[in-house]
Amino acid sequence: MVGKHADFVVWDPNVEFDLNDDLPVYLKHPVISAYMGTRLSGKVLATFVQGKLVYKEGKHAPAACGVPILAR
Repeated sequence: MVGKHADFVVWDPNVEFDLNDDLPVYLKHPVISAYMGTRLSGKVLATFVQGKLVYKEGKHAPAACGVPILAR
């Protein structure tokens, strides 16, 4: 809708990396991932919530924004 704030991600599909213990996995079970040791493609470069930059190159915004969507 025109005039509304957007939530979107800036994504680089060409980046490849191996998921290992050096990379945090922030979901329900942070120490277990079926993808551990797997080569993955794509990297989030930045995230905007309600039109505001909340994540860029590994750093989060100082204040929380948005609404959590995953149960812990």
